[in-house]
Amino acid sequence: MGVLDLLTGRTLLSTPSLKKAVEGHADIADRITLVQGPLRSPDASLHDATALTSLRTRATPANHQQPSRADLFHLARTGTTEQIRRALSRLAETYTDAPAGPPTPDPDFRNLLIESIGHPEARVRLHAHRIARKALDRDAYLEQTVRLLDDPKPDLVRSAVRTVSRASWKPAIPLLVGLLVHADPQIRREAATALATFGKAALPALRHTAGRARPDRRPRYTALIEKITEAVDATNRLP
Repeated sequence: MGVLDLLTGRTLLSTPSLKKAVEGHADIADRITLVQGPLRSPDASLHDATALTSLRTRATPANHQQPSRADLFHLARTGTTEQIRRALSRLAETYTDAPAGPPTPDPDFRNLLIESIGHPEARVRLHAHRIARKALDRDAYLEQTVRLLDDPKPDLVRSAVRTVSRASWKPAIPLLVGLLVHADPQIRREAATALATFGKAALPALRHTAGRARPDRRPRYTALIEKITEAVDATNRLP
């Protein structure tokens, strides 16, 4: 028995000298497996490809059940921030896919959104407010938007100011007037711009607040009153 006979039935790393020795013995060559690189079986690459395909197309188990509506409501009230956001999104799918028009009344979901807009976590409040735009009727949505005018997050306050301004939502005027003395200068500017957009409708609240304001703050109101009054007078002079 030669040396090559001792190697039959084995997987060996291919080297130039071993390949040359095997080539002259066809009967033995069929019984020796030579591989390139690390010792891997010839069909290892096929197994790798199959495994990768399985990972990429991993399917949901057949016995996996989607959470019920009750489960989603529970999660939206008790879960982590991300769990709450996902639960609200799942519950809102009915409104996301619905055609344009008044939303279908859903008192339970409406109450959940109202709760969520008051949630301690800002990302939950913002997400719930975005969903409310589609899920609630216009008045209910703007009523919830007004709540955010007193939000501790400046970004949410500025967004709410712009929303009620674009909607010309007059019930927001007193709160907008209050924002003229907000600690954040950007919010003060946003509020002043919004009140100027309301025009004449904002004057009673501005005059009322100016008459009771501290002397050092009164100019913030009187300057805006003058600006709005001039704009109103200019409009009235138009033919």
